[in-house]
Amino acid sequence: MPGESNLEAFFKATAEAAGCFVRKVVTPGNTGFPDRLLVFGGVVYFVELKNPNGKGALSAKQDRTIKEMRRHGLNVRTVETRREAEDAIREITGS
Repeated sequence: MPGESNLEAFFKATAEAAGCFVRKVVTPGNTGFPDRLLVFGGVVYFVELKNPNGKGALSAKQDRTIKEMRRHGLNVRTVETRREAEDAIREITGS
């Protein structure tokens, strides 16, 4: 079964093909921040990609960070499978 890096590559390629701007997010010293930044139609989304083999659960730090981001009105998604990636991108782009 493909790992998280394969899911990240699939997510990026699928989102870009749908017209999204996608970047990997690196936040040194701030563990728990989502993996990807996605922009579509001027709206910003943050996406946490987890290993699709079922071993990739959110850490306590990731869970707290995502909840805090949502409290501040930010759009945050968690994606664990290719199907969830496709569903999220369709929902974001309306296609």
